[in-house]
Amino acid sequence: MASAAIVWVINWLSEIAKASDASAELLLSAEKLSDAAIANKKIKKAIVTVA
Repeated sequence: MASAAIVWVINWLSEIAKASDASAELLLSAEKLSDAAIANKKIKKAIVTVA
């Protein structure tokens, strides 16, 4: 039972890391302020989805 919980936590943290990497790429690729705003909205949505 404990090992299943550990696996779940590891998978959850992995998803957070993937979302973080994607967020960084979106923000770094933003050429205009509006692009950054769109990236920020996508980041917030990804965080809510993962949480």
